[in-house]
Amino acid sequence: MSKALPLPTASFISFFLLGVFLLILPQAEAQGSPEDILGTATGEAEYIRSELSGSEAASDWLALADRSHFWSRLEPAGSLTHEGCDYTLQVAETRRTVVTLSAAELEASCRLTLSGQTNAPVLINITGSPVSWPAPRLDLGDIVAEQLLFNFPEATSLDIGAGQLAGTLLAPLAQVRSHAVLLQGSLIAAELTGDLIVESAPFAAVLTVPAYDFGDLPDTAGFGTMMVADGARHAQSDSIVLFLGQDVDTEPDGQPDVSAWGDGRDEMGVDQRLPWVDGPAGGGMDIVIGAGEGCLNGWFDLNENGQFDASEHLLDNMIVSAADGGRYQTAIDLPEGTIQNPTLIYARFRLTPQDEGTCQAEIGPTGYAYGGEVEDYFWPSNPEPTAVGWSSAAAVGLLQSPLLPALLLVSIMVSIMMMVGITVLKGREGRKLRQ
Repeated sequence: MSKALPLPTASFISFFLLGVFLLILPQAEAQGSPEDILGTATGEAEYIRSELSGSEAASDWLALADRSHFWSRLEPAGSLTHEGCDYTLQVAETRRTVVTLSAAELEASCRLTLSGQTNAPVLINITGSPVSWPAPRLDLGDIVAEQLLFNFPEATSLDIGAGQLAGTLLAPLAQVRSHAVLLQGSLIAAELTGDLIVESAPFAAVLTVPAYDFGDLPDTAGFGTMMVADGARHAQSDSIVLFLGQDVDTEPDGQPDVSAWGDGRDEMGVDQRLPWVDGPAGGGMDIVIGAGEGCLNGWFDLNENGQFDASEHLLDNMIVSAADGGRYQTAIDLPEGTIQNPTLIYARFRLTPQDEGTCQAEIGPTGYAYGGEVEDYFWPSNPEPTAVGWSSAAAVGLLQSPLLPALLLVSIMVSIMMMVGITVLKGREGRKLRQ
């Protein structure tokens, strides 16, 4: 005779299924796509940061600056030659064209001629700052303005002399001064002064946009998780494979969570080595580098003020590599009183590639980075059993989750279905006994 599951068992199973669902949910990934190339700037003749307002505009502008930097790192294609001050760009016929000029080369140029035919985008990166283009003269050949993008990823100042230009000028950080310039295309800049006449022909070709790894600390504080808060983010690139632990995932934006488990699948690179004690080297950690070599930085909110203070940058450009297993042990100094009471510490780790053998000097707890990974953690500082550990933190995160109503509904439905099954089975057993 078959036996129905008792009600407590049924409830246990329903909540077990709920837990499985919670574990699976964070594993969804979002990949970069070649769509929405310049965001809300697409279709605008002039898109000027100083004329915009609101948090959405700030977020859009950060994305534009990120893409400008990302595109400056694309693989070169096509060729650029010059005779004196005359430059000739031979476009790549079957793929996008990507070439680079320095600010000094652009300033010394007197003419730029585009040669060849292609339906793909033509990207000209201009490196350095400030940038001066005193004699702009451009021969498009068979290329149309909508295919052409001049990218100024580093320029904070761009001065353009009198003349005629075509294509989109992308200078998201720059104050642009124009001297009687006729532009067939569009301008994207932080600020614009001077005389500029635009015949609208905005960039309409397709360039890949970056896929990001974001952090997942709660953004209600000042940690910087979401894009609008200039959250910590790492643009992923096929040319740089660098991550902590087993993998790196990507998200469309930060995944703030009170337990720092919003994008849970990739928090595998750093383990807290207990016990932690006040004093020099009191906070031990085990680190695993899954791929590549780079520089590891770490921040720890020891005073629990909801942000990373300058004094809390306690792991500073530690050079690491996946070679020989990629395993490291290190420790940070803990100020007196850190372990005095059971407390929880938010921590952020950022792994970035080396630049010609040296670490980036200005990596911070927020902002953009090219390559690598960000991992966020929520750790107990006190090893005693009374300390609040991950399980309780995760429970708080679940209670604050916007998905909680739907998850509870699923759990209730499963419980009801099992209770109905129990009732039906008991009814059948009763009929058999009466027979």
